[in-house]
Amino acid sequence: MDDAAGETRRSSILRFLVAVALLLAIVIAAGSIWGIATGSRARAIARADSGPVEGSDIFDLGQVRAKSADAKAAVIAARISFPYPAAASRFKEELEKKAPALRAAAVDFFSSKKAADLVPATEDATKAGLLGTFNALLSLGKLEEVWLSDFAVLQ
Repeated sequence: MDDAAGETRRSSILRFLVAVALLLAIVIAAGSIWGIATGSRARAIARADSGPVEGSDIFDLGQVRAKSADAKAAVIAARISFPYPAAASRFKEELEKKAPALRAAAVDFFSSKKAADLVPATEDATKAGLLGTFNALLSLGKLEEVWLSDFAVLQ
């Protein structure tokens, strides 16, 4: 009887594992099809390859370093830059004048996050958070995009 019960249990576990594997395969296939159908991957690659939009300049905020909010803090390092309209000379002056405050805001932003929240999967949310933080400090214009290069979380 124990043999029959053990065989039934193995059979149930095997069916469960096969179902999980099929579900995983369906999710991966659906995500791939969605990405191809919407062209989201192609748009991201094109945007990365094209650089700034014509008629815009790049403001380099420089390298920023911060410690994460973890009990055993990780070091977060990133070079932050963003495009802005080339014709907006007053906005450029504001960016230059407020660069120290923008760097401090970036340090505060990163310091409020745990290292696990700053993984590649959350890069868009990180950029959106920085964008909102920076735009709250600016009065003569608003940024539309933030670029992170040399981004690393060192444990």
